[in-house]
This record gives sequence, C-alpha cells and structure tokens, in this order.
Amino acid sequence: MKVTHSLLFATLLSTPTLSFASKPLSFKDVFDFKQTNNTLLSDDGQLLVTSAKPYRGDPTGLVYQLDTNALLASVPLGSKPVINKSATWVAFTQEADLLKTETTKKADRKKLKKNLVLVNAKTGEQSEFTDVKDYQLSDDGLWLAYRKDVEKRKKQLKKRLKNATKTTMQSKPIKKTRCCR
Repeated sequence: MKVTHSLLFATLLSTPTLSFASKPLSFKDVFDFKQTNNTLLSDDGQLLVTSAKPYRGDPTGLVYQLDTNALLASVPLGSKPVINKSATWVAFTQEADLLKTETTKKADRKKLKKNLVLVNAKTGEQSEFTDVKDYQLSDDGLWLAYRKDVEKRKKQLKKRLKNATKTTMQSKPIKKTRCCR
C-alpha cells in the first residue's frame, strides 16, 4: 500500500503542471484578477449583487439571477449596490473612472460627478440618472427618490447668468433731447 501511494505521488510530481493549463500564468494576468466588494443577497434569495474591481482599474457592477445561475446585468463603473426589499430593483452608484480620478487634483476629486444606474431585476433593463448626490429606493419598488448635485447646477447657472448679463446689459449713451421750452 505504501509503495502504491509512493508511486502515485511520484507520478503526479513528474507530470508537468503546465499541461493542464491553457497558458502559463503571467504577471500581467495577476492585474486582471477581480476582488468583489459590497456583495449583497436579496431577501428572497433570488438575486446576488456585487461590485467587482481589479487591482488597478474600474469596477463593474454585476447582478446575478440565482434561480437560473445567469448574469442578468453588468454595469460599467458600478459600485455600492443596493437592492430594494421586494427585489425588483438594484441601484448602483457610478463614480468617475480611474484615469479621470488619478488625473484630477486631490482637492477637486470630491467634485467629480456621480451617477445612479437603476437595474430592473426582472428584465435587466438599465436607467441612468446623472449628477445624483444620494438616493433611496422604496421597499415595494414603486418609488425612487434622489437628489441632484446642486453645487454643479449653481455654478452652471451662475456662469450662464454672467454670460447673459455681459451680452444684454451693455451701456449705451442716451441721446439728449429737449422736451420742454
């Protein structure tokens, strides 16, 4: 028995391990490994939601239907997933991509826009809302409440107002006329 185990072990060690793999693992492949963050399971156990992020790169929000073991939706730049109680909607926050974040000054990073992506858990259809500060899904799935990022809107309106006043409020000399003698 001991001899058989020794022969089996020696055979396994002598077989090259690369014959089982399609190609050898390289250093570049390690950077493609993804780590899951914020993994959630719906209350009814039908949906699994996660955000998968590589070592250096942009996250992807994933929605899996567990009864069919299928990927229902993939949301680019999707992070911080939320499932409502009735498991009819999944919401992801979309932040700026890694390149934009890295090239922006540290003080201005908080000013980068965030979006909201709402995924229908039955059909996989996605709806995007831009410049969202925060949001809340109702438990029954009938309502979505969200606030827009007002600071960006205020700056845009001030800039438009400033440009509008430059063009419309030009001073011209008034022609003097005699009205009374």
